[in-house]
Amino acid sequence: MSIRLPIASLVGLVLLTAGVFAEEAAKPDKEQAVKVLKAYLLELEAKDYNAAAALVYLPEGLSDEEKAKFKDQLSKTLENREISAAGIAKLSAEGKWGSLAEVAGKDRATRMATKFKVPLEQCYGLYLGSAEAGFYWDGKSLKIIRCDDIGKLSDE
Repeated sequence: MSIRLPIASLVGLVLLTAGVFAEEAAKPDKEQAVKVLKAYLLELEAKDYNAAAALVYLPEGLSDEEKAKFKDQLSKTLENREISAAGIAKLSAEGKWGSLAEVAGKDRATRMATKFKVPLEQCYGLYLGSAEAGFYWDGKSLKIIRCDDIGKLSDE
């Protein structure tokens, strides 16, 4: 005995299945996050703070003064050892990647998402001990929302 489904049902099933897989494929992965961190580090080392800032998500509605202050703070990122090549390598090899709520805890992740005015379900993180990299996924690319203590991993 065979089961016959109308063509429309089969087409609908195929489209539904394809949509589920496309949605899964649309999520960022650890390798993408590491590439963003490496690009960020290169721009900071080159002192190209405009290019570095382009890799960071800034909330809507910031004043020009707030944006200028942010770019000024970028110049201190390497000095404060917030990021380094050795730290990125260790974070990449040993860090935990996942949704921001999963890796940072729901309360902390919610505060970060609220601060940046982005949906929590579109935030991801790469964490190892006190080293944190938080990202916002806009559906096409990852933008940094947190970069903390990654450069200090090279001490461990």
